[in-house]
Order: sequence, then C-alpha cells, then structure tokens
Amino acid sequence: MVTAVGYTLQAAVELADGRGGAALETVGLGVLVVVFWRWIMLGAWLRYRPPLDPNTGEPLRAAEQIGPWGVVGRVMLMVIVVGFMAIGVAVALSSDHSTKDAQKVQDRAEFAARDRDLTVADLRAADVEHQAWALNADGQPDPYRALIHVTGATVIDVAVADDHGSILFRLPNSPPCVVVDIDRHELISSRLINNCG
Repeated sequence: MVTAVGYTLQAAVELADGRGGAALETVGLGVLVVVFWRWIMLGAWLRYRPPLDPNTGEPLRAAEQIGPWGVVGRVMLMVIVVGFMAIGVAVALSSDHSTKDAQKVQDRAEFAARDRDLTVADLRAADVEHQAWALNADGQPDPYRALIHVTGATVIDVAVADDHGSILFRLPNSPPCVVVDIDRHELISSRLINNCG
C-alpha cells in the first residue's frame, strides 16, 4: 500500500511538471514493484494461513507460527520499504523544485540576452577577454560576469564555434544548468541541460 502511494505521488509530480514519459515509466515500475510485493505477501499468507480442504473444511496442513525473528524481520522490512519510498519521494520533489527554479532562470537569461542584443561576436570577444584574464587576473572581475547578468545564476562558460555561440549558466542548486544559444542569424534560444561540466 505504501509503495503504491509513493509511486502514485511521484508520477503525479512528474505529470504536473509536464514529463509524461517519466510519469509513464514511474507507473510501470510501480506496477512491477506492487506485483512483486503482492506475490511475496501472498506466499507468506498461504504459509501461515494454509488453504482449506474443500471436503472437510479443515486446513490442509498446520499453520506455521511466527517466531520472534520473524517479527523482527517483518518490522525491518517495513522500515526499509517505507524509508526507501520516503527517500524516493523526497528526491523527486527536490528534483522538481530544482527544475522549476532552472526554468525561471532560463526565461530570465533568454530575456536578458535579447535585451542586450547579444551576438556571436559579443560572445567571441568575451571569450578572448576571459582567456587573457585567466592568464593574468590581476584582481579584475571575470569578463564573463560583465557579458550578461541574470539573477539566480552565474555565467561559468562561453563557447563559440564557427557562426554560433552558447552561454552556460550555473544555478546554486545545479544541475540542471541553463544554456543560451545564439545562431548565425543572431536568433537567441535557451535550454536546460543536466551536464554542467
């Protein structure tokens, strides 16, 4: 029962976040886990509550008694299952919170890039200045910081290749991180990535 509730909550969180595929995967995994534990519990029930003889109405065999170690084992099993489910739900909620924060930063970063009319040439110039600064910082601020300011995130890298460039932002609780892309037509877009390296 606890397992079913845990997987249901996780699937609901994923659906609310618009991740239908992840929710479907969670539901499928939840069904497998519930069926497994149902099979285990049914076996235990039949061991301690043997089936009745249809002719006599008497148990086909004597019911097995649960010893003290059996009680300890069952309590430990419940503690482990409930603990892991609680951890799973907590991780899912934390991940959902991080993703929503990143989506807000993503919107702010794209708006800021458009507001500053950033171009690939701007990114290339900032990258050259950053490389010179890295050789001799001399107490000066990182040129990446002057390129664009976005509340709740920090520019950690700028990449320029041929006629397009990207700005990588890290959040305090990354991953995910935010990337702002500028293509050869100076069109600006943004995306989330989990690899912040």
